[in-house]
Amino acid sequence: MHQITEAQAIKKTNKHIASMFARNRDTTSSSQLKEKLGHQLTLMCCKDLLPFSIVENEGFQDFLICNKIVNTKYDIPSRTTLSPLNLNKIYNTCVDKTKEQIKLSTNYPTITCDGWSDNLRTQPFNEAHTGESIKDLVSNVLNEFGINPNSVIVVSDKASNMRKAWRLLNVIHVFCVGHGIHNLLMKDCFHNMHYVSEILDKVQSIINKLRYRQHELENEYFRSNEKSFNDLLLSIDKAGEIIDADLASTYIDADDTQVLNEKFQNDNLEVLQLSDDLKFRFHTLKQRIVTRWNTILVMLRSYADNIPGIEVIFGRLKHFDLILTTAENEIVRDLIQFLSLFESTTTILSASKSYPTISLCLLLRIEIESLLHIDGLESSVIQNLKCLISANLDNRFPVTSLYICAFLLDPSQLKIDINRYLTQCHTTKELILSEMIKQFKINDFTQASATNNKHKPPSTSGFDPILDEIQNYLQLDISCDDVLQFWQSSGSAFPHLKRLAQIVLAVPATSTPSEQVFSTTGLILNAKRTMLLPENVGKIQMIHDNYNLLKKT
Repeated sequence: MHQITEAQAIKKTNKHIASMFARNRDTTSSSQLKEKLGHQLTLMCCKDLLPFSIVENEGFQDFLICNKIVNTKYDIPSRTTLSPLNLNKIYNTCVDKTKEQIKLSTNYPTITCDGWSDNLRTQPFNEAHTGESIKDLVSNVLNEFGINPNSVIVVSDKASNMRKAWRLLNVIHVFCVGHGIHNLLMKDCFHNMHYVSEILDKVQSIINKLRYRQHELENEYFRSNEKSFNDLLLSIDKAGEIIDADLASTYIDADDTQVLNEKFQNDNLEVLQLSDDLKFRFHTLKQRIVTRWNTILVMLRSYADNIPGIEVIFGRLKHFDLILTTAENEIVRDLIQFLSLFESTTTILSASKSYPTISLCLLLRIEIESLLHIDGLESSVIQNLKCLISANLDNRFPVTSLYICAFLLDPSQLKIDINRYLTQCHTTKELILSEMIKQFKINDFTQASATNNKHKPPSTSGFDPILDEIQNYLQLDISCDDVLQFWQSSGSAFPHLKRLAQIVLAVPATSTPSEQVFSTTGLILNAKRTMLLPENVGKIQMIHDNYNLLKKT
């Protein structure tokens, strides 16, 4: 029933109805606006991992109306418009733009690959996870993006099915350094040192037992530090009295810190500083995750910070069997000190933004070997731990020709002594670089470029221009802060090595990019989005990771 009573309103309505059938009616602007809004909302949902049903939320609709983005809620694209309609369009555009980027890359692009057994999946993969199945799946993905499977470098772990897949694909396989260090510590060391494993299990049991008693632990922490806290207050009061008395007698401006410090020294007054013992901060107990070695360090740190409170609570609960002995607590502290060295050494390899390349692998190996030196000052537990790591280091973290090649392609590292690794691989610097140039067929590419540019091909005499180029490069003695900038500005003097650097220095040291997919997929498939098709999960993931290619379109 129409709510129109005034004659003027009726006239306007009649005109509006008549205009609906007019041939010159202009409705393209509103439809284009709605289409553009739908495109941007779909991009927003993929980037921020929001459900497409957000367009049906009353609060979101009111936000768009109040900010005059739309006039009514009917101007807002529907949920079905966002997905699958816009999702499929944006995904296809994303794939096309990604293909264009790949075409501009080197002839030997690098991919990372990892496997995870879970209910999460970004596309159906119901076959057995054999080497043949993985090979077929990866081959289909490479063909979809126009990548030749025979000219790919793959970074992955050393699982038998993965290695078989790469052998079948005939690709260059680079071991993930992160997986190697994890297996080195978890499988080769902790599993073989039973008394250490027992201590770790005890600490895990303590944390499980106190999971719901964190508030009691926090109270005990501050109660045990009450004396230090009172000392802090006294120190603050004393400092205030000193400053007040000094200002009252000399009229020194409180902002003139230099004059005030000189007055302190002249009057031999004690300078009060806040020591580390007086910096109060409670650390909650953290559990370990069996697939991440660094979570053991996090767990041990959280335990060590709360040992006094843990002992008080277990004494109150009569759980004396769960209290670690003094010797066991000492082992915990030794493990924290030793693993902290590994943490600082390997943290850079897990950088999510910069994706460190294999040029750092040999430096990391050198650093690890220096940490394993036994000086006789460490405890017997740490000595045994160092011996186990040293015995399995070559297996878990082998020095390969590709690692040495990447190391040498950073001119700032040329003067570092790596003779022991060259001897171990039965090679030389010149030979490694020369073999890598042949392996990646860089000489053929350079000759083809010279022919296309109507230059004369290299001389067929006994003079080897590639070897001469390598020798001239190895004689450099420069300090280089940005290796990519060096090859961009100075690469013309070393054309073959520049092409080699473009390939090798693009190989990441770990499979972190693939592992981040698992984390993102877990955020996409939350409790409110369980009905998403696996294909749509993969499309959202693809758009999310390549958002920068799309946000300007």
